[in-house]
Amino acid sequence: MTMTIASDEQPLSSLFKPKKPKVLQKNLTLEKSTTRITTSPPSLHADLKMARSFLAQAMFLAAVVATLVPLVAGNDFFYNDVSGKSQWEEPADPVAHEDEEGRKYWFDSAKGESTWEFPGIWAEVASEEHGQNYYFNKDTEEAVWEKPEAMGWRRVSSEDAASP
Repeated sequence: MTMTIASDEQPLSSLFKPKKPKVLQKNLTLEKSTTRITTSPPSLHADLKMARSFLAQAMFLAAVVATLVPLVAGNDFFYNDVSGKSQWEEPADPVAHEDEEGRKYWFDSAKGESTWEFPGIWAEVASEEHGQNYYFNKDTEEAVWEKPEAMGWRRVSSEDAASP
């Protein structure tokens, strides 16, 4: 069955014939003794196949992001500056918070109040002699220069982590 347009009486199928692709690069032939190098224009089919593959990957990635962002947005996670660990669950060790001025404080759940001092077994002590802090274990009376892992936890807002 052939459809025609009333004004031109031209078959509709002739209006939608695929156009020939433009040649982007002419055939090039170099001859030198017995060596012959020939290049041909890029294949339109290969370009379309690659574009479709890229589009499919982009659509998949967009679907994954659209699914995960609502799940993560607004959720805080916990990061340990000493060990480099991160996790969703609140750690057993006390977690540092920061006030508006960037000063660390901890919430002591046993007392139900906030404190500037770490509520665990470790204390951070300034050494005037060495000009740096050291860490003192109240239970064992051990002193170390390296910050203990128990003191490294902090809460990170997912909104803060997403911003550059």
